[in-house]
Amino acid sequence: MSESQLAVDTLLEVPAAPKGFSRTPTPLAGRLRAARLAAGFTGRGVCARTGIDPGNLCRMEQGRRIPSLAILLQLAEAYGIKVSALIEAAANAGPDVPDTLSPHLPVAAYVAAADPGFLREHERHWKYRPDLRENARRFAMDVFEPVRQILGVSLQVESGYRSPSLDRKIGGEQAPFSAHTHGLAADVTPVGMTALEALPILRAAVQRGELKDLDFAAVEGPRWLHIQAAPDALPARQVIAQVLDS
Repeated sequence: MSESQLAVDTLLEVPAAPKGFSRTPTPLAGRLRAARLAAGFTGRGVCARTGIDPGNLCRMEQGRRIPSLAILLQLAEAYGIKVSALIEAAANAGPDVPDTLSPHLPVAAYVAAADPGFLREHERHWKYRPDLRENARRFAMDVFEPVRQILGVSLQVESGYRSPSLDRKIGGEQAPFSAHTHGLAADVTPVGMTALEALPILRAAVQRGELKDLDFAAVEGPRWLHIQAAPDALPARQVIAQVLDS
């Protein structure tokens, strides 16, 4: 089996987005929908013919899931096209990407996970989710770097991107929207100061009219600081809070 076939032989879970949140469709998502329409099928018609779950088909056409090779073969047969056309689009959905998000935030640090299974999942999501890469770069440049500059210290990333499955494992499902699963947040340790010492500095910066893209900052746990950007198309709230409960 070729590398491109292996790359698409998986099904990725992409978290639901809040109202007002935009996501860039992948080349594969657009190709799947265009092929269905060209073949004259409704979504229900395709599902009735192939046995594919309607919800999964919808998510694949929205770019929220990447189909397995078996599903691509089913769809290609139903649409009367060569599966190579869909596989090519799937391969193009995960282009090579830079190793750094910003001058002081490497991709490896942002997608790191202690568990090897979750790390592989994060790396796979990073390759095949352009919305994740776009959000993370915006977070790094508009929030992470400005916070680092204002505090005047390095920021050690404790937890950056979290897949929906990892987020659920650590209790993130309690929140209606987890910025970690969209690449919009990180838990960081300010090197050389405590998180509690950092909080009033950030609050003063917001009062001066700085950190305009910071959506939320809070002390979570004994030593780290949670910082996040707002979803695209939603205004940053600039909330500075203290949530010591761990």
